[in-house]
Amino acid sequence: MLLKVDISRLIGQFRTFKWVPVAALISFSSTILVAIAMRSIAGDVSAYSRAAPADIIDLFGLIVLAPVIETLLLSFLVVSLSKLINNMIYACIIGALLISVVHGIFSIIQAFLVFIPFIVFCTPFFGGQIGRKSLLISSLIHSFHNSLICIVAFSDFIWVGAVDSSRLSSSFI
Repeated sequence: MLLKVDISRLIGQFRTFKWVPVAALISFSSTILVAIAMRSIAGDVSAYSRAAPADIIDLFGLIVLAPVIETLLLSFLVVSLSKLINNMIYACIIGALLISVVHGIFSIIQAFLVFIPFIVFCTPFFGGQIGRKSLLISSLIHSFHNSLICIVAFSDFIWVGAVDSSRLSSSFI
């Protein structure tokens, strides 16, 4: 017996609010796995790390503002690319790659850490229509993902970098 998968039903699930915590955990887990792999392959990469958020303004920017701005930018890229290549999933992958490259400007490590999460952030767009609901779901996934990253950065549980007691440095964020 062949396994039948209803793709349209599956894509429809990506546009529900039930998908938000699952997607955030998937994106967070992929970041953890990439960080572990990079550390085991490249050794100490703390020279390429970024500082963890130091105050409430940084935290607000990371959990609220950045997801909204990056989701709007990502949706613009995905819509533009989908018009060129006529395939929303490929447009999402290319858009995630481009956003990853932009993240890599300040920290090359981050370009590798954010590629898979940005693909996950695009999943609400897979159906082809980008509206308020898909933008909200994508922003919520991104916010939840960043919240999990902040929890890891503020704990002494550091995967890629080292903790500096004066400012809690982490290459994870």
